[in-house]
Amino acid sequence: MIEEVVKYLAKIYKSKEKDIDISKFESFDSINNKKEVFAVDGGSGIIFDGGSLIVAKIKIGVVGYKEKNKIFEKVDEYFMSVIDSKNGRIIKFFPDINIALNLTKKEIEDLPNEARDNIEKIKINELSKKYPDALILADGQRDINLKNVVSICKTSRAKTKSGRSLLGQLNEMSDKKLKGKKWFYKISDGEYIIKFHELSKFCYRVLLNENTNIKQALGLIADYSRDPEIIGYPYPLLKVDKIARLRDDEKKFENQRFKMFAKKIGLKVEYDEMSTLMHKYMDERAYRR
Repeated sequence: MIEEVVKYLAKIYKSKEKDIDISKFESFDSINNKKEVFAVDGGSGIIFDGGSLIVAKIKIGVVGYKEKNKIFEKVDEYFMSVIDSKNGRIIKFFPDINIALNLTKKEIEDLPNEARDNIEKIKINELSKKYPDALILADGQRDINLKNVVSICKTSRAKTKSGRSLLGQLNEMSDKKLKGKKWFYKISDGEYIIKFHELSKFCYRVLLNENTNIKQALGLIADYSRDPEIIGYPYPLLKVDKIARLRDDEKKFENQRFKMFAKKIGLKVEYDEMSTLMHKYMDERAYRR
């Protein structure tokens, strides 16, 4: 059966893509200059789920480099409580966030990620204004149209007319035309597919202001994309991901701390948590006989 699936998909992979113009591939070189490079990323996760009440932790990281040397590193941490009742929804942050966030998600469990995204955008805007001559790297798809901000998506579901991955198709075609080179391919104004290192297996969807000097910006990013840990991915973004990521062990630790403090003041939160734990319990027992 799986063989039939492969044969069916092979027809798609072999189809000619009329919407891809091989002449649009352009190569570029690394540029080593003294411009500051900042990277912003965030992490979030629910540390307590009581059904109609959740408590989440949000981390926003910023790192800065100049001539490959780290000049700045900071992580801001927030806790967020959301209570859904028949009378409405109450959201509160600790510490307070003075700027109103645009939180529109219907499902309570989607709100922490939306809040984290909002705070990241605020931080990116602040950095852009404070360091107008720096290059600021953002993780993921951003609609911030600032001249010194470049957004790099780690993954993409962009597709061709036949339904194949656009990045996969371009990556394969680039091996024939630009093997051993860094390259970019323009999709539309402000949207590109880019390979930052000639030895990298990956290319990325990149969003930037169309008025940006693209070869200069990409050349500087490429100069920071030589780290062998993930060659071809900008090291500042790799570093900020590490300091901002909310790991599973950290979520477990914060869950235990939350319940410990609740117990001290007589708050019976463990009963609420049981309303959401059955799937977890069944998963843990899935391989027991």
